[in-house]
Amino acid sequence: MEELKELIQDLPNSALIRRIIEQIQNLEKNVENNVEKAQNEIVEKMTTLSAAMDEAETLAKTTKTQARSSGKEILRKIGEIYMRLESYTALTTETRDVWEDKWRQFIDDFKNCLTPFATKQELQDARDNLSSALGGLPRFDVAQLSRIEMTTTQSHETGVQMLTDGTKILTELVKQVGSLEETVLRMGQTLERHTDELSEAKGTELANNRLFHETRLHDKEEEISRIRDEHKTNLEAIKEQYQGQLVKQNQIGRQRKDFNTQLESKERELSFLHEEYQGRLDAKDEELDRLQREVSSSLESNTRAIQQIQQEHDMTLDSKDREIELLRSSLGDLRQSVKVRDDLVSALKESKTSSDNQLQALRDLQARDGNTLRQMGELQVQA
Repeated sequence: MEELKELIQDLPNSALIRRIIEQIQNLEKNVENNVEKAQNEIVEKMTTLSAAMDEAETLAKTTKTQARSSGKEILRKIGEIYMRLESYTALTTETRDVWEDKWRQFIDDFKNCLTPFATKQELQDARDNLSSALGGLPRFDVAQLSRIEMTTTQSHETGVQMLTDGTKILTELVKQVGSLEETVLRMGQTLERHTDELSEAKGTELANNRLFHETRLHDKEEEISRIRDEHKTNLEAIKEQYQGQLVKQNQIGRQRKDFNTQLESKERELSFLHEEYQGRLDAKDEELDRLQREVSSSLESNTRAIQQIQQEHDMTLDSKDREIELLRSSLGDLRQSVKVRDDLVSALKESKTSSDNQLQALRDLQARDGNTLRQMGELQVQA
């Protein structure tokens, strides 16, 4: 590709070929980008699926932990209630046992005092012991003892009922945890199955896309090879055309150089002619000025000579003045035509002809003036 760029670098239509090569490179980049994009999509979906599986596993673990924590908390509360109930029952039993022991000891002592051989003092001691024993016993009435016994029975039944309910709740929680584990396991198996199906589908799609892109790439490579061959042929033709154009440009350069040489020669020749004709025109101008001065002096002398017949020759003098003005106008036109290079030769010829005509007119004028003067002299002689 770089060699092809170097070959087309100096060609007249290199921009078109360069754009074609850039389009080929863009096509190759698009194929690579499509393959990379498909791979990135598969990786992204696999990552999403893995995240979903991790989230499901985390949810299952959290649910298990919560169920276990709830079961432990219920068991702990049931244990506390049971321990309280046992301690209360043990305390009640211990108190009753103490009372029964004291009462049994009192009965035994009292029975010993009721023998036939008991003295009066012994009976009095037994009576005092009975009074002290009765004084040491707690004072409970029957209703209070019934209430205590009923409260104890209700507390025991309540504790047993709470223990039974806690056992049922714990059993339900164990069942729920088991069903939740089965649900999580089924979800994991479903996710794994979907993952396998998705992986298989994506693998098939990727293989199909890879085959499709490889086929397109092969077709594009063949097309690129064909285009390269065509461009190579066109490049050779363009090179030949370029060589021909170089030869033509060299020929045109030589012709231009020859033409410039001839043009410089013509310019020098025209400059020489311009200087030559300018000198001639200057000489003609000097001669015309001299003739004009002579004519002016002659006119002045003739004017002084013919002042007496001025009225008779007003029309003649007016015509002469117009002829002089025309001569001056033609002289001005002649000076202006000198400045034009393109009409130089024709202007010179016209000015020469005009000068000759003017000189002839001046001669004719002088001749007429001479004839007029002779006629005036003859008239004066005759007069």
